[in-house]
Amino acid sequence: MTMRDLDRPNPAPIDRKLWWAAIKPPMYSVAIMPIWVSSAIAYNQTNQPHP
Repeated sequence: MTMRDLDRPNPAPIDRKLWWAAIKPPMYSVAIMPIWVSSAIAYNQTNQPHP
């Protein structure tokens, strides 16, 4: 940690970037979208939810 880090007025943008990188939204969207699409197709064909 340097003096420049201590004098920084607002560390929030960097923290927000770190959180965004940590949760990896593109990875979750790739993993969840096929489940949602296939569930919607199955519901459309049968007209009843199936957990």
